[in-house]
Amino acid sequence: MASRLNPIIDAVTEQVAFDTALPIVKAILSVMARLVQPRPGHLPSAPPRMAIDLVSLSEKLLAQLCSHWFGLPDSGAAPRWMREGGWTGAPAEADELPRCPGSIFSSSRTIFAPHPSAGVVQRAMAEGPRVREAVAKMIEAGPQGSLTQQIVPLLRAAGVAQQVIVNSIAGMLLGFPPTVHGNFLRTMRHWIEGDTLWQQQQALAETPLGTSLETAPPAGAAYKRARDALRRRLLDAMQDHPLPEMLWRCPVQHGVPQHDPARRIVLGVRSALADIPERQRPAYDELVFGGSRDDASPIHGRHACPGYGMGVGVLLALLAGLFDAGTLRPTGSPVLLMLTPS
Repeated sequence: MASRLNPIIDAVTEQVAFDTALPIVKAILSVMARLVQPRPGHLPSAPPRMAIDLVSLSEKLLAQLCSHWFGLPDSGAAPRWMREGGWTGAPAEADELPRCPGSIFSSSRTIFAPHPSAGVVQRAMAEGPRVREAVAKMIEAGPQGSLTQQIVPLLRAAGVAQQVIVNSIAGMLLGFPPTVHGNFLRTMRHWIEGDTLWQQQQALAETPLGTSLETAPPAGAAYKRARDALRRRLLDAMQDHPLPEMLWRCPVQHGVPQHDPARRIVLGVRSALADIPERQRPAYDELVFGGSRDDASPIHGRHACPGYGMGVGVLLALLAGLFDAGTLRPTGSPVLLMLTPS
């Protein structure tokens, strides 16, 4: 089945993901900026400033991208199966709709954490089935996302059981938002606490679009600019602080996974990346996503994530949209910045 699904996900290239995400990032920041504009007839004593909650920015973007690609959360004023919403301190009530990406994060924590606490497991067991139920209802009514509209008919034509189709779409939801969200926040924290965030912003500011102000930029110019200025810096930060830092896997004997809980293989991703010489780093970029899907790569992995391009493209859009929005100032928090819109 993976041979049918992976090409569809692979088709969302880094540039496609960037071009899809960047207008959404700009729209979210624009709404935030309007909230701090002075009242009519009042002149501000200083340029307006706005607090940018990086957690909320990422969650809002991911909810809209999940809606675009996977059909959940539902679009429109009256959601039927899943609503937009981030992580909260308490699990959703039994009669609440699951939240995207918040309820997805609950299940993610039980998979990527080697020893999740009893509270984490309990919350995931309550919220995870609601996410799967929402996926099942969406598929039953007719897939709505651009990817699910391709995937569901393809799997049905191949005779794949409905339950397997539901689990496949739910698995994509489980993999995409938590990975992007965690890597964005960890990268920003690394740059903020290391006092290098403004070097990254300056690098983008000094990279031209490749066109004059009088003419519209050519297609792909925004992506090329972000890629040239930020991609290497982003991937270096992700290699310094991979998420997750460790992977737990089952051993395989004669092609059969051994699911005995007493037998586990622990892969120290951060430790492995730390041993790579700097000049060789580009060859190992995809290791933070489980390896490369290229058979010729030294880090080729059977279960390498097909969403590598999608994830990196969205991360670049988050960074480029934020850095271009105006002047950023620290607040003492790794997840909160002050922005003076340009």
